[in-house]
Amino acid sequence: MIFYNKYKKFRTENNIDLKDIAKRTKIDLKYLQAIERGKFAEIPPVYVKLFFKAYINEIGVDIHEAISELDSFLNQAIE
Repeated sequence: MIFYNKYKKFRTENNIDLKDIAKRTKIDLKYLQAIERGKFAEIPPVYVKLFFKAYINEIGVDIHEAISELDSFLNQAIE
């Protein structure tokens, strides 16, 4: 399973509403949806990690593992 799908699944299984995350973090819903679809290119590059960290923090999973997975994914996309 691709890492971003794992986090979406975790969020939905724990009944965490994406709109609530948007309200609490002040991150536009379209960017949170892009994270869950793995469409990181739709997010301004300077905000990708910041928005992803906020999302991960809100759903309550290990932030270090998530950032590591994001870094690996983004590095593969560059190559």
